[in-house]
Amino acid sequence: MEQSVAAKTKQIIYHYLEIGRFETALDYIKQALENSPDDPELYYYMGYVFYRQDRNEEAVEVLHQALSYGDEYQEEIYLLLASICIDADQWVEAEENLLKVLELNPNNAEAHAHYAYLMKKTGHKEKAERLIQEAHRLDPDDEQVLRYAHLMKLGDKDKEEQFFLLERFIEQADNQVSVHLQLGLHELFRERHGQALKHFKEAYLLDPTNQFLAEVVKELEQDTHFLYAPLRWVNKIGGPAVLWIIAIAISLAGQLLGLDKFVAVFIGIYLIYAIYSWTVPLLLKIYYKLRG
Repeated sequence: MEQSVAAKTKQIIYHYLEIGRFETALDYIKQALENSPDDPELYYYMGYVFYRQDRNEEAVEVLHQALSYGDEYQEEIYLLLASICIDADQWVEAEENLLKVLELNPNNAEAHAHYAYLMKKTGHKEKAERLIQEAHRLDPDDEQVLRYAHLMKLGDKDKEEQFFLLERFIEQADNQVSVHLQLGLHELFRERHGQALKHFKEAYLLDPTNQFLAEVVKELEQDTHFLYAPLRWVNKIGGPAVLWIIAIAISLAGQLLGLDKFVAVFIGIYLIYAIYSWTVPLLLKIYYKLRG
């Protein structure tokens, strides 16, 4: 009877994890741990929830606790630890965890996809390409394989391939939080910050306990504010350093041509912009902090 209740509880937990209701899933996990305090599966689920809520230190602690309770779920645990390390730019630790997964199961498609993404981030493009191709061969419909394949293509010139992988990911994604996150990242790389903000907001509405999403939404709201328009324009031409070089060049050219009044007005405008660029971010930061 106890086993039957435990199995049903795990089905409920898995359901809430699938639809992105992480706080509700966590409540059930805690209840289940009261009856099964040494169940590695429950600790793995808890680690996954903490990871999705951007509580990575707690996730690592719980996942190591899961490993101490037996050999079950080792593949999943090491893979999740690798994801956490990749997010934290801990390349060596990420690779160590991925190699442990592949030692346990050389045909783990998700591990190959994670490894490919890690290699791409660390500049090993050829190895990354081989690994993602192997991931596609092992499981072409796997959600994480498609997610990392899409992330690896962002920034490349092949837009058609980016859209194809994004569409395939959306078809296979198991919850709308993941879909909106991926769409948001896609729009960010296209420098469509307004559209990206819409998707991150949708993800946050679906997962309101996620502190990472809360911070992303807050930063994007600030970056897309109309007061930021001049700063965005400057960034498009190369940033403040490029603007400074242009200002020096125009000032020197004006002096050589005897346009002293023009140079004086131009320098005045440049100084106004410089003050504006220093004060606006600070004022908006204070405004959003007070607003909560």
